[in-house]
Parts: sequence; C-alpha cells; structure tokens
Amino acid sequence: MNSGMHLKEIWKTLEDEFAGEKGYTGVKRRRILPESDLDVYLAMDGVHFSRYFLLVLENTANEANFKTIELRGLRVYRGRLVAGDAEEAIIIQLKDIRYAELFDHLLTDLADHLQTKSNLDDAISLLLARVESWRSMTAAADRGMLTISEQTGLFGELWFMKYIQQQGLNNIVSAWHGPLGAVHDFQWGFGAVEIKATITENPQTIRISSESQLDTSGIPQLFLWHLTLSEHKSGDLTLPELIESIADNLSPPELEIFNQRLTKTGYSDLHRDVYLERRYILRNTSIFEVRGDFPRMTVAELRRGISNVAYDIQLQSCSDFLVEEAKLLQVVRGE
Repeated sequence: MNSGMHLKEIWKTLEDEFAGEKGYTGVKRRRILPESDLDVYLAMDGVHFSRYFLLVLENTANEANFKTIELRGLRVYRGRLVAGDAEEAIIIQLKDIRYAELFDHLLTDLADHLQTKSNLDDAISLLLARVESWRSMTAAADRGMLTISEQTGLFGELWFMKYIQQQGLNNIVSAWHGPLGAVHDFQWGFGAVEIKATITENPQTIRISSESQLDTSGIPQLFLWHLTLSEHKSGDLTLPELIESIADNLSPPELEIFNQRLTKTGYSDLHRDVYLERRYILRNTSIFEVRGDFPRMTVAELRRGISNVAYDIQLQSCSDFLVEEAKLLQVVRGE
C-alpha cells in the first residue's frame, strides 16, 4: 500500500456496503498487506461509521500489559473489536472525523513500514512509535493553515532540498534546521544556506527576519539563495506535490526525520486540498555569498538593548556577491 488513495478506496467501499445493507449495524473489515506475515485490517462499524486499524495479536502473551492510549481524536487499545472475534488486536480508533485525512496519513505511513516487519513485537513497537507522532500532527492541524507567506517560504526551502537531492547528495534532510528554530535554514559543519522565496514579477528587496540571519560569526561560509516565484493555474508544482516528490526519494530513517520537521513548520495534510490550489512557477534564482561588505546587519553592530531586528536589503546592492551554483555545492559536499 503506497498511498492514502488506497485507504480512501477501502473506506468508500465499506461505506457503500453499509448503504446497500440498510439496518446492518455490525462491523465490516478488509485485510491489508496480504503478502505480510502480519494480520492487519481496516474496519468500520455500521452504527457511527467509526474507522479502525487492527493489528491482530497471535496470543494473549503479546502486550499483555498494554495500556490504553487516549489522544486528541484517537484511541489506541488492546481488545476485540466485536465480542465474537477469536483473537485480540491492538486497535487504533479514529474518534473525530475531522482528523480523517491525518488518520489516513498515519495509517499509510504505518502500513508502508509494517510491510518490512515479520515479528509481531517489532510491529507493535513500530505502531506505538508512529502513534506518538499523532500529537504533533494534530497540533499542526489545530494551528490552522499556513499563511501565504509561510507557504511560499516553505516551498522555497523544499525546492532547495529537492535540488540537492537531484545533485545526488543525501545529507540534506539532517541539514534542514530551519524547522528546529535554528538561525539558518540549512546547516552543515562547513557552512550554511539561507533560503528566501518571493512571489513578485520583479523583486527589488529581500526581507531579513533578524540580526542573526546574515551574521557569519563562527560560520565558515554562508550563502543566501533567492527564488523568484509566481503563481498560476498552469504552474509546475504545488507544495504537496513537492513534498511527495522529496519523500519518494528518502530512506525510511530520512523520511521519519523529514516528516517530523515538516510537521514542526506547521504543515498538515488536513489542509492538503487547499494547498493543491496554489501552483508555483520558478522564474529565477540567484545565489549570493554573504561575506565582507555584503549589505546586512549583525549582532555585534547593534547597540545594547536592541534586538529582534527585521530589515530589507536591496537586491541591486548584492550583485557583487553573486556566485555560481558550483561554489555552493562545494560547501554542501564538504569540499
């Protein structure tokens, strides 16, 4: 099962079956991962049409002391979905239909990883680890949608990540420090890159968010990569599509880090359909090496008592600091 679309099809099939059997209030289920040694099911009841994920236990010894987990919109417990079930299961129940998209995202990720497991204890440990991510997923969803400015900024950072992937470099996810509150978006021991993306036909300035953002104190090299974007219905890419393109080329450990940091940005699949409406076209890119007399403010230059400074720099004043992509890639490679 490689996408949430498969899940949506199963839920729709179960709903249609209930609709065709008026008055039936039992439980319907479908086994997923048919080639796996694990017994994994999706299920729905005919009373409230609640959605469930079941990992069937082999015997009563498995997770004998399992404690029920209550989270926002989600319940995880050990038991029998219906009294007549021969075996118990670890059951994940969606309690709030508002989180259906996130539930599908969680289960898709869980199912994809369970395909590599044959030991039930390992599968249960994986399930619990994935369930823990639900807290941050719902927190991001409850914060609401990203603003247009935040969407643009995130698109810029992810575009750079995709670009680095295309160069055959695999150290980009761990270098993505922006979501962790770091001063610079991407950091390596041998340099850093700050990404700025703007939506305008002819940008004249770039907004710098703090006095530390272009401060090179203690940094061997710092680059500022500026992307000029435009929005159009015929645009090349949307934010969700870019995210999926990156995720498809990550190893499982990298994907876990990527999803965690993506959630920290405030992005949530709960708003995916809205984000899909905004398509971007990349108009131009410029790379500047921040050094010497580059137009900027630094921490050392501020008078005592002044902090949290935001300011604009004029792009025409940065032309002497333009560099080729090759120079930045040397830093990314550690050369």
